[in-house]
Amino acid sequence: GERPWRLVAGEELARYYIETDRYAEAETVAAGLLATEVTDQYRRLHIEALYWQQRDEEVLVALDGFDFRGSADLDGESIRELELFRAVSSARLAEMQAKDYLARPHKP
Repeated sequence: GERPWRLVAGEELARYYIETDRYAEAETVAAGLLATEVTDQYRRLHIEALYWQQRDEEVLVALDGFDFRGSADLDGESIRELELFRAVSSARLAEMQAKDYLARPHKP
């Protein structure tokens, strides 16, 4: 069946917010969409909004168990972007953990 207009409008609004660098607003809209219906597109929008806010742990948690490579709803570009988000978020977290470790006093 056809998707309700509220979901279509919400998806467009989330995309608009991402395109205009309003990531917190995009996250709120995408979370609302996911509360109504879980689709791979809504998950992707939510993850992208988290990614651009550099909320890397949340990005990785959201990607965990999300078989986006097998998704019929996502195009190749979206799949590659999700792979990029995973790689960059993992790298940023590893860098932060290394800096934290190096900042701690160590006994000689």
